[in-house]
Parts: sequence; C-alpha cells; structure tokens
Amino acid sequence: MFKKTITTNYCWDQPKPDWCNGEILERGRLPPRGFVYAYEDALSARRGRPVESGRYLSLNGLWSFAYADCPAETDPHFMDEDFDDRSWDKMAVPSEWEFSGYGRPHYTDSLSVFPVAEVPIPPEYNPTGSYRRRFTLPGDGLLTCIRFEGVESGFHLWVNGRLAGYSQGSRLVSEFDITSLTRPGENVLAVRVYKFTDGSYLENQDMWWLGGIMRDVCLIRRPVSHIGDIRVKALPLEDGGGQLELGIDCVRPRGCRLRTELVRDGRVLWQAEAEAAETQILNTRLAEVSPWSAEIPDLYELTVLLDNPEGPGEAVSLRTGFRRIEITGGLLRINGAALKFRGVNYHLWSDTRGRGADPDQIRKDLEILKGHNVNALRTSHYPQPAVFYSLCDEMGFYVMSEADLECCMCQLFGEPNLFAASPLWEEAFLDRVRRTVLSEINHPSVIMWSLGNESGYGRNFAAAAELAHRLDPTRPVHYEEDRDARTADVYSSMYTGYEKLRELGKQGLSKPHILCEYAHTMGNGPGGLEDYWDLFWAYPRLQGGFLWEWRDHTIRRRNPGTRDRICYGGDFGDMPNNRDFCADGLTLGDGTLSPAMAQVKHAFSPIRAAALDQETGRVQIWNRNDFRSAGIYRMDWECAAEGKILERGRTALPVIKPGEKKWVPLGADLAGLRPAVVTLRFFPGEGGPEAEEIDVCQFFLPENEAPRNFPSPAKTGEAVLEEREGALLLSAAGAVLRFSPAHGTVEAYCLKGKPLLAGRMDLCFYRAPIQNDRRQSPVWEEFMVPYIQPCLLEMEIEEGFAGVRIKKRYTPYTMNWYIDAELVYRMAPDGSFTLRVRGEPQGRLPPTLPRIGLYGPLGAGLERAAWYGRGPGECYRDSKEGSPLGRYETTVDALHFPYAVPQENGNRTDVRWVSFTGEDGGGLLVEAGDTLNFTAHHYTLDDLIQAGHDDELPRREGVWIHLDYAHHGLGSAGWGPDALPKDSLEPRPFTFRWRFSPRG
Repeated sequence: MFKKTITTNYCWDQPKPDWCNGEILERGRLPPRGFVYAYEDALSARRGRPVESGRYLSLNGLWSFAYADCPAETDPHFMDEDFDDRSWDKMAVPSEWEFSGYGRPHYTDSLSVFPVAEVPIPPEYNPTGSYRRRFTLPGDGLLTCIRFEGVESGFHLWVNGRLAGYSQGSRLVSEFDITSLTRPGENVLAVRVYKFTDGSYLENQDMWWLGGIMRDVCLIRRPVSHIGDIRVKALPLEDGGGQLELGIDCVRPRGCRLRTELVRDGRVLWQAEAEAAETQILNTRLAEVSPWSAEIPDLYELTVLLDNPEGPGEAVSLRTGFRRIEITGGLLRINGAALKFRGVNYHLWSDTRGRGADPDQIRKDLEILKGHNVNALRTSHYPQPAVFYSLCDEMGFYVMSEADLECCMCQLFGEPNLFAASPLWEEAFLDRVRRTVLSEINHPSVIMWSLGNESGYGRNFAAAAELAHRLDPTRPVHYEEDRDARTADVYSSMYTGYEKLRELGKQGLSKPHILCEYAHTMGNGPGGLEDYWDLFWAYPRLQGGFLWEWRDHTIRRRNPGTRDRICYGGDFGDMPNNRDFCADGLTLGDGTLSPAMAQVKHAFSPIRAAALDQETGRVQIWNRNDFRSAGIYRMDWECAAEGKILERGRTALPVIKPGEKKWVPLGADLAGLRPAVVTLRFFPGEGGPEAEEIDVCQFFLPENEAPRNFPSPAKTGEAVLEEREGALLLSAAGAVLRFSPAHGTVEAYCLKGKPLLAGRMDLCFYRAPIQNDRRQSPVWEEFMVPYIQPCLLEMEIEEGFAGVRIKKRYTPYTMNWYIDAELVYRMAPDGSFTLRVRGEPQGRLPPTLPRIGLYGPLGAGLERAAWYGRGPGECYRDSKEGSPLGRYETTVDALHFPYAVPQENGNRTDVRWVSFTGEDGGGLLVEAGDTLNFTAHHYTLDDLIQAGHDDELPRREGVWIHLDYAHHGLGSAGWGPDALPKDSLEPRPFTFRWRFSPRG
C-alpha cells in the first residue's frame, strides 16, 4: 500500500510552508543595517531628498491585488511574468486590506486567534493577499535593493517570475538584493502576503489583527562598490568636548577612497579621508560639542562619501547627537543628569487607515506630544517606521525602542514562559531583537532597548539581553517581566499602585525603577496622575514612566446619512475578542485630544509654581528641567476675584538651575486680597503673544473661601403658596416653583410661564460607568446602586415662610441599606429659591457611591452654559489641576465628549455658579454655597447607560442636567489602581445648599 501526499501551493518545496515553519525566519533577506538613503554625491546627500535622487524609487501607490482565505486558494501562477492581472482589484500600498473591505479586522488583547502550541500549527483560515506591480529600471549597471518597512505578518517575493525570498516579522524592515533578477526596462514584482505566520505567535500584542503591506516599499539603487553599514558612537566628554567613533563597512571597496565630514550649522567641524576597507574604524576628538537631549536636541550632520575613480560613487548622510547614557548611583542618567521620563506609550494608528505609516501624521502626533510636555516615548509594542526615529532625533524625545515581540496569551493557560523558555524559539527571539537594534542603532533619540512585552521570562530573553548588550554596549536593556532585573538594566513594572510604588521608591537598589505602563487612559481618565508624579518627585529612584497609551485603536465605519460608527472588538463579528480594550488612548482614533491631555500637560510640566507667599507677594518657582535654566521662560500672572481681574503683570524668570527652586517677586501687593485667585501662566521666554502656554498654576487667597450667603427666604405674603390641580405652587416675582405631592419632587420652575426646569428633579446617586470603573461597577451592581428607588416619607409646608420640607428615603431593590434625605426648598421675594439637602446613608452600605446630586430636565432652548469653576474642558476631583479656575462659556452640545464607549462625561468641577440660557439671554442660574459639579446633555442618563457606541446616543430636544455635590474619582482601574481614598466617594452623611435664580 502506498501513501500519496498531496502538496499545496507552497514555496521552496519544504515539508512545511515557510509561513508556518518555525525553522524558517527568512530566505534571501539582507542583514539588518542602520538605514540611510544613498545618493550620487555629497551635496545631494546633505540635501536629504531621496525622491530627487536617481538612486531611489518609491513603489508606494496602487498595486494589482487578489484576496484569498488561505494560501492554498491563491492562484499558483500569479507570480509569472505573463500572468494577466487586468481583472484584479487595486490595493493601495501602504495599507491594510481590511480597510478596503477584504476579510475582517479582529481585535484581541491577551486572547489568541489561533491554537497555541510550542510547535506552530498552521491555521486553516489564513487570509492571503497576492500583489503585483511593474517598475522600470535604467541600464546603468547599478545594484538594486528592495526595501519593505513592514508587512503583516510575512511574505514571499518574486521578481520577473523568480523567487527572491521570504521574510516575516510584521513591523520589522526586510531588504533583498534583487539585482540578479532584474533587467533594464520593465520588471514585474509579485508579493504574496500571509496574515498569519508562525511569527504571529510572537505578535499577540494588544491590537487588531490585520494583513497587508502596511508600510513603505522602495527600490534603492547602489553602485557595485558601496557603503554597507555605518555605526556611529558620539559621546560628550567632561571637559565639554566630544568623542566621535565611526564604524564603516564597505562592499567591494578596492581602489576607493572614503571621505567623511561632520557639519553643524553650516560649519565643518571635522573632515577625514582614508583608503576604503571592508571594515574600518575612524575616530576624532572635538574640542567643543553641544550634547543632545530631549530638551536640547542639537544634531550634527555626518556625510560619508565613497569615491570610486573607476565608476560611480556613493554618498550617505545622517544626523547624530552627542549624548552619554549610563546608570550610576542607581539612577539612569543622560549626560550626567538623572532623568524623569514624562512618557507615553506610542502606537501609530488611524481609525481610517490602521497602522499604515503616514509621515505627516507621525509629525503631527509628535508636535502635539511635545506641546503637552511629553519627553519620552515607548514604541509599544514594536518598532516604528524609520521616519519616526528621525523626527524624535530632531524634535527631542527619549525613545525606549521595543522589539516586535509579545505572546501574552500564554498567561491564560498558566504557561507564561512557554515560548520564552523553549529552545525552539530562541532564534526567533534573537532575530527580532537583532533587527531592532541594528536598524535603529544610530539614532540619538533611542536611549534604551526593550526586548518585548508580556511574554514571560526564560532563557530566550536572557540570550536576547546578552545579544543587545553585545551589539550595542552603550544603551541599557529593559524588559518588564524580568522582575528581578537579572539581565535587564532597569527594574520595571506596570500599573503599580501608589503604596507599592512608595515602597519601591524607598528601596536602595543599584538599578532605577521605571513604570513602562501606568495611569491607564481608557475612556474618561486617568485620575490620580498628579499623585503619581508626587511620588516620582519624592523618590529619585522612581524615574517616571510611560502612560498607557497615546491613541484609541478604534476603527471608523462610515454610515451614510447618519453618524459614523466608532468600532471596537466584536463590531465586525470578530470572536473571541477583548471588546473595548482597544479604546484606551489619550486621543480618539481620529486624533481628537481627550480632555485628559490638559492634565497630562500640567503633570509633565518642566516648570512649576510650587508655593505662594501672600504676605510678600513672592512665588516659589521650581525648575523641573534636567538641563535648561528657568531663564528661558516668562511668567504672565493675574490676581482675580470671581473672574474680575484685580492686578496683572509679566515676569521674566531668572536663572534657576535644573532641579532647583527659587523665590521670585511678582511686584504686587497681595497681602490684603481675600478672597482671590492668583493664576500664573508660563510661556517660552522668546515666544510672542501667540506662544503656546507651557503650564498654568493657581493659588487661592485665602485657600478655603467661606461658604456663600444667600438671601433670606420670603415670609408669607411676600410669596404665594397654594395648592392647585393636585400640585403645590410657590410663586414670587413672576416665578413659579411647582411640586408634586405624590412624588415629593420639583416638577417645574417657570418664569412668566417659560419653563426653566421642565420636569421632575430628584436626587441621583448613579452614573453611566466609565471604563475605569471596572472594579467599582460590579460592586455597585452587587449593592444595587443602579436601581435605587425614591420613597416619599413626609412632605410639609414651613409655617411662616414660603418653604417646603420633604423627607425621602432612597433605597435599592432587595438591599437593606438606604439613604435618608431631607430636602428643604425656600422661595425668596425675587423669585429665586434655595435648596438645602441633608442626607444620611444607613445600613450595610456599599464601599463607594458613583455620585450624589440632583438630576432632571431643563426648559427648552437653554442651550448655552456659562460657569465660574474649573475648565474649559472636562474635569473631575482627581483630574482637575490642569483645568484652571475661571469663567467659561460653551454650548450644551460641546459639553459632550464622544468617547468610543459612551460613559459619564462632560463634568466640570469646583464650580461656584453655572447658568443655562437661551438666545435671548434668559434662563437659569445655579449658585453653590460651596462648590458643585455639573454636566448637561441632549440625552438622558438611561440613554448614556444603554448606548454601546456614540452614534447610538440620541440627540433629544430637551437638555438633562446633573448638578452634583460630589463624584467618585476617575482612577485608572481599567487596568491600573482605583481612585485613591481621598478621591473616593464614600457613603457618609452629606449636606449642601444651592440657590436657583431666574435670569432675564
């Protein structure tokens, strides 16, 4: 009996296809190198415009494309030169094919979309894209290299019908020498892309599974004799000079001369010429250099020319910076200064393009981050396009560059070290780290290598750390799951709680501690960011960290005729999934900044007003820079009461060394001012009136203002109290306050027949859960907080005053706890009324409440909100320091923030008064005896709770308002710690007093 093996359309005639053969990582791929564009001459190289060079050809654009559900279903002859692809569709390169309607996106965080085994198992469903395009080459005798910056997850390449090679590793560069396969004139490229390879086992990052050629593709033309690689080591010296070392590899250098030149600001600092060799080291010492740092990103331009008297030469140019990275005294230092990483985890994303690289978007992202005082980026969880690192060099960011490696799914079945400890996977681990290090080694912005993320720990990470140290001894190595820092140079942790972080700060270890992820920014949040930074500043060993994360990974689905659907896991039928965990950024998927960015900007500020001495009129300025003097800033200040400016001025800050504090006079007499608010705004000293504000700080004089006094209530006769048609009415000066005796609530408040409050107003204790309520929400459900029902106990008229006293019990279904409340309404002769509320929670209480306040509808047409409180954007009790106290005004529509998952939003806190008015200026004014919070929306609380996407929220004609005594803090418990006790709303006795007045 004979057994017949049926072979499918696989390459290289292997028992297993390359894309699921763990022993095959590449075929024909060139070794990784520090990438530079090649030019014909030094002048062109210095200009740095590859599109103008005859040595560069972009292959971006429309390619012919065919899609299949698995490799075996692709056309076996599609790579042939004469294959007819005229019936095929067109696909943009770079792009991911799911955004053009092929296949479907699938979102997971820790879940895997294929079976997990130490030996890879090929998935039956493996979407595969076949690409074809033509290009033309001159007959100039140059070599031709093709460069792919990123293909998800692997691909085979054919040129003119012949196989050029294979590569995998989605976000890693792949280069192939295709000279022997090309010819002068027209050539045909064919690429088959596999969405899943065995490499996908190491790419189980928190993101969408997508497929396609998702980064740039280009041809690089080079002479036979050319520069193979350059390695730059530029170190500042203690005497102010600098040491420059170049390692240069040349290909076929015989008879060639090597010329090098270092230039800054048009001035040549160093030139050298030598006979070219296959490998050589050049050194020079400069008398004076300006060190590179994120604060002062001074760059030098290095040009290397390979001069070939017998043929075409080649020139390359790159920018370098002099900076030294070291760990001494248990601290990581740049140029001797111990850093604080004001960092963000950066993930390139567009909700209409996915991970496709767009240099304009990258630059815009970095400009926004720089403008919000961010100084560090972790490339979570894979290398970024080459342009990203060049921009970080230029703009000034410290980069933790992370290898494209994560297999967190192993945690789910209790074997977190499955791949990290397996010898079968060692070379795959090393390949990803090697390609990361050697590709980015020349960028001064890269100050640390990260071996990957959430993949357990074992022999393969130890080997990877050794490899990174050997390839680049100048930079430290990070890996968070090396918990004891056995091979890593820094200790690292994620989402560490405040008390644990305090303990870590006190430890006297020889390595620093960095939070590679913290302050989960999912949805409405994070709260407690300022508290984290209090700890970072208190303990030198805590050197900051990286917020999780920069952008929501949501996908925009067009809905003609209505609002677009902002999609997350499960919205494409992708099962299993991790639902909305991809919506966890400081910006929405389209780049819209979340309200949290105001708090980030304040927490990360390099300059801070630390204290104010009211008696002497001085402010203590804290320079939180690492290198720059505070003298580069100016301070604009004003002193105001209830928004009315009493005094103002401008002060140029003196020289204050990095890390130091100094008292600076404002030149104003503040001693007798009370109450008032002193606001200090910091700007670049050289900036004009439109310069972007760096930070704002405020001090309150006195710190605690006295509660506001309201007019005395009307006596009987000054206001009318009557019963009519089953309702109780209080009226004065044309205003009528209507009560329902059946419910013990205000039913309406009108001025001359115009409703200001247009429906039942009652106490409310629940909020639409925010994504960071993930720990609190189950407890609130357990205690039935969403199902609190009011019970009227007593309602009586106050004798001698136009007042109504109401006693109610607010109790949830089933539970044996409740809140007894007394609400006292009193009308004043001018038609305003005051509300005093006293509440006492009793029984077996929940540990926290979401909110305590009043909820109900406004009258029609009251579409503008104005207030004196914190703003202008959304703010809460543990996320408010970046929102200064002031007078603000906006529309009700603008108070809504469109988080991907509808949730509590739009609150303004520390509000003394708020008004809601219509086009005629008439409306309602609410004043707090102390302070209140408010929100106003064109949808109800139930609408917000029930909606799964923002486009599901109706825009109702009415406006519903929350006037809150207090809110539970935001925290960052989507994945981090909950709100601190000081910011938690515990169910304790409460009292508040507000005044409602008609306007107009």
